[in-house]
Amino acid sequence: MFLAVTLLASCQGVNSDPAAGGFMNGVSGVMGGGYQQRIDEKEQVLQSEQGEHNALMDRAAALRQERAQIRYELDRSHARISKLRERIAAQKRKLDTERGRNSDAWLKLRQAERTVAKVDHSYKVASADSDKLPVPEAKARVGSIQDDLDELDGIVSVVDELSAGY
Repeated sequence: MFLAVTLLASCQGVNSDPAAGGFMNGVSGVMGGGYQQRIDEKEQVLQSEQGEHNALMDRAAALRQERAQIRYELDRSHARISKLRERIAAQKRKLDTERGRNSDAWLKLRQAERTVAKVDHSYKVASADSDKLPVPEAKARVGSIQDDLDELDGIVSVVDELSAGY
């Protein structure tokens, strides 16, 4: 009897989808391995999707870490800007008391004031956009600010040297 049912099931148009229902489809799916094959395929898809999910989660964590590093660098830049502003203000006070005795120092001081304004503007723009920009672009902006700060530090050091004798 069982053999007859199996033979009959194999002759009939059988659907291996359990949702299609029907006794013959069920017997054929179980006996012929169609159900297990569908389960195996679904498990492979699930494992693949879980792997992709884990990779995306890892990438998201890496991006969060990179953005935190960008924020840290921007905060350091802001602190450097503040210190350089203080140095410029101190040099300006010192040169004010000397009343034009060192015109080279005054020229460099004016250059430092222009540069600090430029760097401050760049910082504000980068800080406002840091979470919106792609990470490579945000890193490039931070690098540019660091370069400008290095230049500014050099200018302020020259002013220090020029005014040291007064």
